Amino acid sequence: MGNKSSQEDQQCLLNGNEGDDEILPVFEELKLVLIGSQGVGKNSIGNAILRKKVFTFWRGRKHVDIKETRTVSRRQIHLTRTPGWKEDWNNPEKTKNDIFHCVKSLFITKPHAVLLTLKVNSKLSELTISTLENLLTAQLWDHTIVIFTHRKKLDDYTIEDYITRQQLQPLIKKCGQRYFVIQKNYSQITDTIEELIAKKNVPGCFEPHNQKKDDNIILSELTGLVTRIKSKISSINDNKRSNKALLDSKDKEIERLNTIVEEKEREIRRLQSRIQERPDLSALRRRITELEDQLKEKNHENVTLKKKIEELTKVPKEEDQYATVHAGYRNTLCQDVKRESMASYAQMQLDDLSSKDSALNNWSETLLKILEMLKDYEVKKLKFFLNNDEEFTISIDSIVDSVDLANAIKNQWDKQRAVLKLQHFIKKIPRNDGKMIQLFTPFLEEIGKTW
Repeated sequence: MGNKSSQEDQQCLLNGNEGDDEILPVFEELKLVLIGSQGVGKNSIGNAILRKKVFTFWRGRKHVDIKETRTVSRRQIHLTRTPGWKEDWNNPEKTKNDIFHCVKSLFITKPHAVLLTLKVNSKLSELTISTLENLLTAQLWDHTIVIFTHRKKLDDYTIEDYITRQQLQPLIKKCGQRYFVIQKNYSQITDTIEELIAKKNVPGCFEPHNQKKDDNIILSELTGLVTRIKSKISSINDNKRSNKALLDSKDKEIERLNTIVEEKEREIRRLQSRIQERPDLSALRRRITELEDQLKEKNHENVTLKKKIEELTKVPKEEDQYATVHAGYRNTLCQDVKRESMASYAQMQLDDLSSKDSALNNWSETLLKILEMLKDYEVKKLKFFLNNDEEFTISIDSIVDSVDLANAIKNQWDKQRAVLKLQHFIKKIPRNDGKMIQLFTPFLEEIGKTW
């Protein structure tokens, strides 16, 4: 819940960089939740993010969530500071309950990021670590950023040394290596948090119900994110020209942002390739629905026919005219039942087609990975082999990058043939390393071949 020592140097943290308000943010709105044990400095971090002293020791003594909203550097920030828990080795159940009440608010807030605050040089008990690992679900870890406070206590050690000494590597790995150290005069805390949010493998906010997003939605989110990052880079460059003092720090920020853009654009290309390769399941579902409707209609007709047959079976056998009618109805029923069976079989085939899980369904995405692993001179060799292959009819001159090359291979051969041809060329380069073989293995196994 904070203590007086955690308020040290807050005024330094409240000051932002000159010119920050003229730079476009990546996110116009950020929802953040601060969690951590008592005395780690959550108040100082919250005040630094909001650039205003809104969280105090006395206000934090109440065991409730404190929520504040403020516009900072052209972005609206919704910040929730949760009560801290106290590590009580004599009462581990109380520690567990305190952490549980803290984590519970995350499922209500649905934040962009969970800011797990840890104090340098303070021992984390196994109880606390295990409780956090159990309560912060896999989904929450995808949105967690670790912030270390009290940098001075590192002395001559790096934060990586400290993580190793305290055996925090599993915890850091769970949150995707997203961590940083806050220090005195650290004025770019919100930009750093924003960058780490942009680097997340899972775009958007935390969703508690584990609903898997459609690839087209993820593609739209990633494309929007890349556009916003590029807009921020442009605004930083414009601001640098009018403020020479920002040159050094902003050059490093631009370099980091460009790295994120490259990573996200690779994700976008893989996602686009996977979407293009996937069969049109919507058409299959529509056809299944049509068949189901036809089955319902036939079932209704069959029920009516059975009733008529039952009525006819009560007629004396010697009345030939009714026996003829009876036989006619029976033939009609047999034909309809046969049609019903055929429709059911067609539905089963469609269901099987839509749910079939084949390694070859992932060939497009893996093909792009294989090509991106090749060095420039290896790509030139591959193009040479393709150009001299009698089956390959596409102009090499039209191929600019790895995406073009992947599309050319997909357009030239079916999946099985493409796997075998590319394996042959890769071995000729030669690239027989373990990582390359591992990428090919599931496809070769499926078609009954080996490396």
